[in-house]
Amino acid sequence: MSNLCSLTVQTINDISVDGHQWEQIIRDHLIKLKRFRLKLTRKLKNDRNWEQHLDELIDSFRSRFWLEERRWFVQCDWDPDVAAIYLYTLPYAFEHFTVNFPLIFKSTCPHVKCHCSYNRVRRLKYLPSISENINQCHISFCNVQDLTIYLPLTNHLWMIVPKFHQLTSLCVSWYNYDKDFPDQLQLLLDRAPNLYSLSIETWRSQTTQLAPVKITHASIRRLDFYNYNYYYNNEDCSILSRSPLGIQCEILRISVENRTCVLDLVDKMANLRQLIVQCRDVKHIEQSTAISDELIEWLQFHLSSTCTITRSTRLENEIYVGIR
Repeated sequence: MSNLCSLTVQTINDISVDGHQWEQIIRDHLIKLKRFRLKLTRKLKNDRNWEQHLDELIDSFRSRFWLEERRWFVQCDWDPDVAAIYLYTLPYAFEHFTVNFPLIFKSTCPHVKCHCSYNRVRRLKYLPSISENINQCHISFCNVQDLTIYLPLTNHLWMIVPKFHQLTSLCVSWYNYDKDFPDQLQLLLDRAPNLYSLSIETWRSQTTQLAPVKITHASIRRLDFYNYNYYYNNEDCSILSRSPLGIQCEILRISVENRTCVLDLVDKMANLRQLIVQCRDVKHIEQSTAISDELIEWLQFHLSSTCTITRSTRLENEIYVGIR
């Protein structure tokens, strides 16, 4: 360990080690360390004194060792919705970043704006904060490839993600549907020319609103409506197959009311290569391998012999249909 030159550490719910302990560990055991990348999460049982906890944690990284000898700077973010403090070294060294925005944060970095500090982030989960009077933060994510957002959109999104040209996967979620959501989604899609995969989710246990299908995008080839908590009937499947995104879709993940919907989708979606589907009218019960799967047999009988049909090993109610 004494010859270690680079160290990356990520901890979850770390309540013991702070800047003082890390300084002592490095001085005593890691004297040759040149690069130190840290990310820790500290959840509070009582968030009434959150600011005191945040100050104590970040102040432990303000010693001469951190600021002058090593010039390793950190930032602390406060997430009021889950009562958690996130501390990480700058520049941020991890690909995944999940936090509520705008941020409540404090930093030991002497530079007010540290845009380049988040260039490593490839997967961003954006949750507009429900809290009020939160200061804007001067950070940006320029290399996001996988984005999860919660509608409605705010202008703050355009500030922290100034461009979407590298975005290939987008997941959009909401709790209460709003008539403006399709327009907001289209606005976002228009800024992401290289998008390949679109997922639409909802936090509601059940929804009566069909996922937006009139939106357009030239490069989307994968659609995922599995977590939308809506079962598509035959009419819905017909609408989807005629929609701009449905016509060009090659991979579709969806929940349907009955098995005949599978036939409709395979028959009407000309470019479909793979269908990942859950049928509401069938509840799979684990059986011995000697007993055949009734739904798979039914699909094999009604679909072309060129289709391959298998059951998911991850979700037992999910069927994979390969289309040649």
